[in-house]
Amino acid sequence: MSIAGTTATTHLPFPELLKAHRDQLAEMPGWRGVMSREEAEELLQGKSPLTYVVRDVGEADAFELSWVMKTGAIKHRDARLIENPSTGSRYWKNHTVESFLNPVTADENALLELFSKMMECDPNQMRPV
Repeated sequence: MSIAGTTATTHLPFPELLKAHRDQLAEMPGWRGVMSREEAEELLQGKSPLTYVVRDVGEADAFELSWVMKTGAIKHRDARLIENPSTGSRYWKNHTVESFLNPVTADENALLELFSKMMECDPNQMRPV
């Protein structure tokens, strides 16, 4: 898979890549910082499908995305940035999907593409709370 701008993105050392993603998350309109699932559900209750919040789960290499599904139900999915020490490859992983996006770069659009894969929708359909 090719992501716009990735060819110009330098292969950052893992701690720097992690920091770049944390900084990008904090600037995103849907970022809410530390928030429980219950608080996210309360915030999303009654909102339009594909409305989302991004939450801090208290771990530097992970976050959780909460959104309103097309059915109106609220779903939560976590993602953790993983580096394979033997190959140096990096990818986002959760307990149900092995790899959302590989390779992971610091490209500014990478997180939005990741969210759209997690929510199984076009990025233009997503709405932050």
